Amino acid sequence: MDPDYFLPKAFLCGAGISALCSFSRPDVNFPLFLFAWLIWKDKGERIKIFGLLLITLIIDLVWLIFWGPKWSSDRDVERGVHGFVLAMSSLLFIYKLLLTGAVFHYEKHNFFSR
Repeated sequence: MDPDYFLPKAFLCGAGISALCSFSRPDVNFPLFLFAWLIWKDKGERIKIFGLLLITLIIDLVWLIFWGPKWSSDRDVERGVHGFVLAMSSLLFIYKLLLTGAVFHYEKHNFFSR
């Protein structure tokens, strides 16, 4: 599978999922995925995309650990929205983890040649 064809489309898919996470939380993933989609053609910048994906994976994990239990115990009007955003954020975390692995797999020769 050609990463120059597959990964930009995967970044756009990630942007779509992250747009759904923005209903009740500020989300850095939407601009991240759009940025990755825009600069993927520049092979010199791919290591930066990988680094940004790793950093935001850590941020997402901290967010899920902190807000997941609090939002799961909500009994107010926003319970449905919070549940939806938590589900989509969890899905996006797994998706981003797989996508980060794919970027590393396809670009590891470039990472270690510097």
